[in-house]
Amino acid sequence: MKDFAMREYNIPAHVDIEADIQDKGTGQITFTLRINGGNIVDMSVVEYVSVKDKYGCLEEKVINTQKKQK
Repeated sequence: MKDFAMREYNIPAHVDIEADIQDKGTGQITFTLRINGGNIVDMSVVEYVSVKDKYGCLEEKVINTQKKQK
């Protein structure tokens, strides 16, 4: 059986992942990890939530977070 020991370099990333999971609580979370030579070098977290749960309303709302350029 292969050893699945965690590399010391990756421990901070695993701590961040665990913290994100505990912070989000309930919902669907997608983690995208970029691995180089067996080390986690980049991480992106996307959380999917319902509008009702997040904002307390029943209608769908689109929230634009991009700033308009002049």
